[in-house]
Amino acid sequence: MLEQGNPTNWKTAELSRPYGPGANFQIEVPSVHVVLASLNKASIPLFQEFEESWYETSAVDKEGQIEFLVKDPDGYLLRFVEPLGYRSK
Repeated sequence: MLEQGNPTNWKTAELSRPYGPGANFQIEVPSVHVVLASLNKASIPLFQEFEESWYETSAVDKEGQIEFLVKDPDGYLLRFVEPLGYRSK
């Protein structure tokens, strides 16, 4: 996902050229619980805790996912998501 800079969303560092630390990569997985277990075992902290989110995808639908974010050693955000499907608004 490429997103215009927003001072309230997942800011890991001051944004300045070349803007690399402002990137976040969404990675779809069958189960976020498997990834969470691996991160916990390695004592890797989460940047944003596990949560369920629903995003408007049309005038009548929302698409859901379970997601969390972790910061890699270079400051990039990795957002792991498990799809939940669609529901009506």
